[in-house]
Amino acid sequence: MTEVVPHMLAQDPLQRLILVGVNHHQSPIEAREQLAFPTTNLSSIYQAFLEMLICQEVMVISTCNRTEVFAVGNSLTAEHLLEKWLEVVNLPAMPTEAVLFTHYGETAIRHITQVACGLDSMVLGEPQIFGQIKDAYREAQSYGGAGALLQYVLPYVFAIVKTVRTETSIGELTVTLPSATLTLAKRIFSDIKSLRVILIGAGEMIESMAKYLISEKVKEIVILNRTYERGLELANTLNITAGRLENLQDELIQSDMVVSCTASHEILITRETTEIAIKQRRHRPIYMMDWAVPRDIDPTVSELNDIYYFTLDDLEELIQEHRQARLASANAAEEKIRIQLLELHKDFRIRVSSHFINKYRFDMQRLCEQEIEKVLQKTASQSPIAEELLRQFASRLSNKLMHWPTQMLRHLAASDHNLHQLPTWVNEENSEIPPSELKSEELKSDELKNKNESQL
Repeated sequence: MTEVVPHMLAQDPLQRLILVGVNHHQSPIEAREQLAFPTTNLSSIYQAFLEMLICQEVMVISTCNRTEVFAVGNSLTAEHLLEKWLEVVNLPAMPTEAVLFTHYGETAIRHITQVACGLDSMVLGEPQIFGQIKDAYREAQSYGGAGALLQYVLPYVFAIVKTVRTETSIGELTVTLPSATLTLAKRIFSDIKSLRVILIGAGEMIESMAKYLISEKVKEIVILNRTYERGLELANTLNITAGRLENLQDELIQSDMVVSCTASHEILITRETTEIAIKQRRHRPIYMMDWAVPRDIDPTVSELNDIYYFTLDDLEELIQEHRQARLASANAAEEKIRIQLLELHKDFRIRVSSHFINKYRFDMQRLCEQEIEKVLQKTASQSPIAEELLRQFASRLSNKLMHWPTQMLRHLAASDHNLHQLPTWVNEENSEIPPSELKSEELKSDELKNKNESQL
């Protein structure tokens, strides 16, 4: 793990963390899709944020239900991040329906931990978000966004998530996105097993939907993906069929249900395509579930007869019914997070204090060496024995003088005292002792020398 070396004490290093975002709790899908990052161009996204000199580190998270920016900077504000965010997604201003939230320091760490545990998800405790955040972290590392602080915080967060999921029942889901999606289908079709289903995409979410459909013994499942080979690979793994996305019109005519979840920023299923399919099907209904943000399916298809169109936001009410039963597990998970974050805070403070202590002791030892050399230069007789005795005396004295400050630093690290209240001179480049104290010591030294010379 990369060692954290804070470069300024005027600020608690953890307070340099800032997180801004939008999610499904407060912002509708119409706003979220406008603010979603184009994940096919991650390199330019990271470059855009990091070109701000006040932004030293950054990680972007863009999923179906949320878009968030987790960053590190000394003078970085939510306004800075939002301005760059809007520039990246080419928006002149924040969508009126969007509600931006902001977290700083340890509150930001708590939020990202809750998200990774699935406690902030539409489906409480769902595991996919953990994988998505780990992927985002790997991308941040690849594109130069993850520096010392994120490389310290995020692996610790991932360890907390594993503890929460193994020591609580939060992962024992009673409802998932695939199960909720099929629950809606059962309200439309009397016989689920007779359906032909198109799945558009080849990611983890589509794979989970395919497995659920297989477990429900659905008649036919077809994977359509922009990259045919990737879709074919997934289809072969699950022993289902793969088709080509360019044949979407024909596939739609033959299908009763569509679930789409891609990273495309373009509409894949248009209103015109849907109208043709309905006419060819002689108005047999099609159930369309769009998990994607931005959406893959033109939302105006909901105006057509015989089309049952839904998005993730429509699943909220259905999932909320099951959420109440999960509250006890969620409370247990929150308590685990609270305890583990206290340990993270303590561990971080110990690391920071160790840096202070090492720097303090190094500077004191260097000061002793300088003073010994001054004495030796002024001493007529420089016998090896006298020099060794002088060095031993200086070492013992400096160790005794440093003992109390060292113990105090360690005590502060283990308590709730603010480490940033420590004297700022400890961490200055090439510092020895505060200039004011140095001047005072030199005056005392001159006074003592003059007194000794007068007594000779």
